[in-house]
Amino acid sequence: MGEYVVLGDTSGFHTSRNIIGRYKGEEELRDVFITKRLTNNIKKKLLVFKIEKSKDAFYLITFDIKLIKKADGSERHASREYLAIQEEMEKNFCGKIDYSTYICTKDLSDIPRRYTSFVKMYRVKPHDEKTMEYVRDAMEQSVLDLIDKIKRAKLRGAGKIRAIKLTNITIDKKAKEYIPEETLNELKVSIERLKWRLKK
Repeated sequence: MGEYVVLGDTSGFHTSRNIIGRYKGEEELRDVFITKRLTNNIKKKLLVFKIEKSKDAFYLITFDIKLIKKADGSERHASREYLAIQEEMEKNFCGKIDYSTYICTKDLSDIPRRYTSFVKMYRVKPHDEKTMEYVRDAMEQSVLDLIDKIKRAKLRGAGKIRAIKLTNITIDKKAKEYIPEETLNELKVSIERLKWRLKK
């Protein structure tokens, strides 16, 4: 039968008990649910991934960052840390499911581990066409976001350092299977144009 990771908009399920048959503990990650039972409601409304370790499996990476303690003892939300993780995941063509969950073609769980120990990685395959389509769209959107950042890159100060890093992006071979060729070609052209701007 196997196990499944289910996630997405769970607002209509009210509690975790309606998804996994029990309430989640405080130390469990909030946005993903592991279950052996797929109801029709789950299959219809949520993204469903089957946990398996085949060669063509994806890496589903999810994490949580608690409040960050400041030097003065006060706390702040981890907005900067989430953004830093998002930028690194984008550069590696991971699809963003939400700010704390990504689907990747390789194990990049070390990226969120720079900021938190509360990280889980699952080897998975999309269970249905709806989920597979979501993965393709999310991965392409990461590339489109990269293209936008490359086009808007500033070439002075800290902006120049970030721009140089953007020119070092290499296209992941496995990602080519899921991202449209025209989108990847647009990325290549954008990188070459940025390199030319940096030489001026």
